[in-house]
Amino acid sequence: VGLPLIIKGNRDKEVTLPPPTPEPQRTVWASTFPLQKGMLISDTDAITVHTAKGEKVYAALDGKIYWDGQSATFYIQDAFGYKAVYQNVNLQYGIINGVTVEADEPLGEVVATDGKTALFTLSLYHDQQQLCVTDYFSFTTNMVALPIYHYTDYFCKNDEFYYNETFRGWYMLSGVIFYADDGSDVVACLGGTVTNVYSDYLDGTVITIRCDNGYEAKYQGVSPCVEIGQTVALGQTIGTVGTSGYRYQQFGSHVYFELQVDNKSVYEMDYILD
Repeated sequence: VGLPLIIKGNRDKEVTLPPPTPEPQRTVWASTFPLQKGMLISDTDAITVHTAKGEKVYAALDGKIYWDGQSATFYIQDAFGYKAVYQNVNLQYGIINGVTVEADEPLGEVVATDGKTALFTLSLYHDQQQLCVTDYFSFTTNMVALPIYHYTDYFCKNDEFYYNETFRGWYMLSGVIFYADDGSDVVACLGGTVTNVYSDYLDGTVITIRCDNGYEAKYQGVSPCVEIGQTVALGQTIGTVGTSGYRYQQFGSHVYFELQVDNKSVYEMDYILD
């Protein structure tokens, strides 16, 4: 399972600039690994992807490569004056300054900025004016972000039984227990719609989110700040770690997270990475 980054021209908005040159459903960057916290960071017009060292990066435009020959920053300029700027990417595959590339062509790999953290940034410009990447590119993903960024450990026994001290018996855990301090922010693992918020004696407060790609995420033991029908974005805070239900009280302060894909439970740690 990977995380494809899909690019398509924004044909629906009225713009004074020429239409973007990329065709719909063009892959810019394909990840073979689940992503770490945040996945996509778009506090500015640029998009930053928190990923893994060595991930392949592809050309967003048909155009010419401009590179100083040393740094991990370069850009592609197309015939319409659009410029796609890449940061923290090592050019490979024989690509050098002045080479003409085609969209979808592999360019290089993401580098680790401090030996560990790998952040790939894509910016878009036209005639020296910076454009908002999300106005021109759309993103889809088969992966999910961490449901809680600040936690101390996790307990995941999807494939075997564990002893439940509350019920004094052996049970199978269908999700993941993330140990975290009371009051820690709990976030949406993907954008979507809140389909349920309720309190239960066994499970505590439960939040269910139907994600944009058809996934369904369930959170238990959360003090919610969202309501049914609300649309949430990737990484948006949906509540804080609160009092859990009777079922998992032996784990202390925690959040229980469960993910379903096509209405089937999955092994969550195959879809997320700490």
